[in-house]
Amino acid sequence: MYESYEHYSLNEILRILTISRSTLYRMRRRGKFVAATDMSDSRIAFLKSAVHGWLKERGMPLPRPPRYDRSDPNELRY
Repeated sequence: MYESYEHYSLNEILRILTISRSTLYRMRRRGKFVAATDMSDSRIAFLKSAVHGWLKERGMPLPRPPRYDRSDPNELRY
């Protein structure tokens, strides 16, 4: 049975946590954040369910789904 897994991109994680890229890399090296999935040789992503579990353990709010600006159908807003 095929299961679809949703991921957050690196930039989405940085936006959600409001931290810098170097801080996230430091957290990952120390084992303080969820494991990343290699999407390609130069791209990583994070399983949404793992990120949500990590946030819940720390009493942090879950990210809101993106909302769309009705005035510009091509703009995705957070």
